[in-house]
Amino acid sequence: MNVRPHHLLCIQKFTGHGYHADFTAHMTSMVSKLTENSKTQMTVAQGCDDLCKMCPSNISGVCTSFEKVALMDSAVLSICNLAYGETVVWTEAANKVREPFSKRRTSITFAPAANGLSFAGVRRFTMNNTTEMNKKFRTIDLVYIALGAVLIAICSWISIPTTVPFTMQTFAVFFVLSAFGGKRGTVAIIVYILLGAVGIPVFAQFTSGIGVFLGSTGGYIVGFVLMGLVYWLIVRFLGKKLWVEILAMVIGLAVCYSFGTVWFMIVYAQANGAVGIAMVLTWCVIPFIIPDLIKLGLALALARRISPVLKEK
Repeated sequence: MNVRPHHLLCIQKFTGHGYHADFTAHMTSMVSKLTENSKTQMTVAQGCDDLCKMCPSNISGVCTSFEKVALMDSAVLSICNLAYGETVVWTEAANKVREPFSKRRTSITFAPAANGLSFAGVRRFTMNNTTEMNKKFRTIDLVYIALGAVLIAICSWISIPTTVPFTMQTFAVFFVLSAFGGKRGTVAIIVYILLGAVGIPVFAQFTSGIGVFLGSTGGYIVGFVLMGLVYWLIVRFLGKKLWVEILAMVIGLAVCYSFGTVWFMIVYAQANGAVGIAMVLTWCVIPFIIPDLIKLGLALALARRISPVLKEK
């Protein structure tokens, strides 16, 4: 069985609960096998292991939580005197990992070294992120959020001249959510909208200002935030499988359409009198359904191609 270092500790602390149903079921099965056969050969693996097969962060064999997990693996290797590629039976591996942490409550701190990360000290033990890790993740998050907002702005300026012209704005929204994650993607959408609100010309046709929101189509822009929240919520609970992402984006798009349509009817009615929902759908929704679904497919294909690389860096 291939097991990455920190999983040797996780196995012993596992109580049948986890952050994802499929992963928890798989973990339960693997732990049961080790309980039945304590002489199972364990090989200390670098990268995704046999326990990672059902992990939602495992995308085509690449861990999207690479930095955090690598730090935990490095700490366990240093404390427990293990090495990648080393093969030991389960009982021996369990003892080697358990003993250093059973003598006293300790914590892991990290320091940079010439060849990467090294173990710097032992104090009170928790497997939570260290201050150094949190700083790094905050920096990465800010970079992704800023990049996402800029990408949405650039794609908003790209107009496709068809019978009913449309921009690549929704393509960027789909891509940012899938590639950067629901949380980062949603915040990027909010940042994009705020940039437009304060006067930066990030909207279609280089427009900006509060007037865009107060206009009849402003609801579709605000609806992007709802789309992001729907995607974030669904993926968080069901995992980042392809069918889940498609479902989340389609539902999110439907919510965006619904919110924007209601907004349009209210604003239009105030200025020009009441208008029927069928007419509004004909103007604002139906012509864009097929282009938006095509953009959804393209965004997902591109995001799934490059997101493991983006999150590994």
